[in-house]
Amino acid sequence: MKKNSCLYNALNIWLGQGCIWVHQGHLTTCLWMVSALVHTAEVNLTRWLPYLPCRGYYAQSKHATGAPLVK
Repeated sequence: MKKNSCLYNALNIWLGQGCIWVHQGHLTTCLWMVSALVHTAEVNLTRWLPYLPCRGYYAQSKHATGAPLVK
């Protein structure tokens, strides 16, 4: 997602109004994630990677306890 795309600019205007963001980087990250969600229509960080400005190949998460998840 480029910072000058129509979607990015529209989201920036919409999300940037009405509240003051503590840091511009927080707004930028939010914009990238919302635009990736719009493009993919699913909550899947790995599928968002083509729409995020990063060098990663896979989204990773670590559990604080290291214990396996119980279903």
